[in-house]
Amino acid sequence: MDNGNNFFKKNWLTLILIALLGGVSIMWIKDMNETKAKEEAAVEKADSGAVASQEAVDSLAGTMAKEDSIPQETADPLKDEPVVRLRPSLIKGPACMVANTFESYYPRNVIDGNRATAWGLESYQGSSGTFVFRMPCRRLDHIVVWNGNWGEMGAWEDNARVRRLTISKKDAKGETTFIGSFTLSNRHPSQTLRFDFAAPETRDIETLIVKASGKYQGILFQDLYLAELIFFGNK
Repeated sequence: MDNGNNFFKKNWLTLILIALLGGVSIMWIKDMNETKAKEEAAVEKADSGAVASQEAVDSLAGTMAKEDSIPQETADPLKDEPVVRLRPSLIKGPACMVANTFESYYPRNVIDGNRATAWGLESYQGSSGTFVFRMPCRRLDHIVVWNGNWGEMGAWEDNARVRRLTISKKDAKGETTFIGSFTLSNRHPSQTLRFDFAAPETRDIETLIVKASGKYQGILFQDLYLAELIFFGNK
């Protein structure tokens, strides 16, 4: 016991130094570990940020590539324009009629807005007639047709009706363009002839040429009748 006390008394300074050094070592190791942990966390954060940035860049590039791959539609200034009935006040015609008519069945009757009046062609004069209309029109959308004679009871069945309408146009330069040929049905209700919305031939019409040809036979007579044409489009 005395030897232990003597040892402590003789070496107390050494023991204190050892204890201090041990404490300093422990603190230094602890600081080193904390610093290392902070550095690793910073590196991990930087790496995750770089990955996120690259993913964002890749995503944006993919989105841009996807958008670039979508074909852009050509703007059509008439696409949203209202389609309206082109009134007879706008339509100047028929300017001429390549066929004779009889009695009061004049060519102008087909655009007077009255189904009870009609254009008529006597049987001996043939089975066709051509109407020429002056109708400045940015786009022709459709035509409603009342075929035959609607004027008197039984007149529709008794007389012949038009079988086919062939439609062409002239533009401001005077150039003629074929629009379409339509077979009318042999029925009493009105019929609608529709045109391709985007077709260039339905645009910028200055003069419209409508040829009526062919016959559906009447029960009693073969005089050819066409009651009304109503045009719809953009003024």
